[in-house]
Amino acid sequence: MKELITIHPNTPVNNKPIPTVSARDLHRFMEVGRIFAAWIKGRIEEFEYEEGRDFVVVSGFPISESGEANPNPPKEYYLTLDMAKELAM
Repeated sequence: MKELITIHPNTPVNNKPIPTVSARDLHRFMEVGRIFAAWIKGRIEEFEYEEGRDFVVVSGFPISESGEANPNPPKEYYLTLDMAKELAM
């Protein structure tokens, strides 16, 4: 059995702390065949999700774990539980 996705209880969305899940964790859990960036951008466009209402984006670390500069830090998407449930269906 797969481990459940971690819920982040106090992510600020629309200036309110609400529970969210990592879009990367959801993508991995659902075993989506598409590359993460293409999948999340496509879902946001298709379902007309709105940043700040349905999800928030946090830029990744500009420094890699090895201490080198990362010119393209990954974006982390945190989804409201309603958005995550709709994507999981």
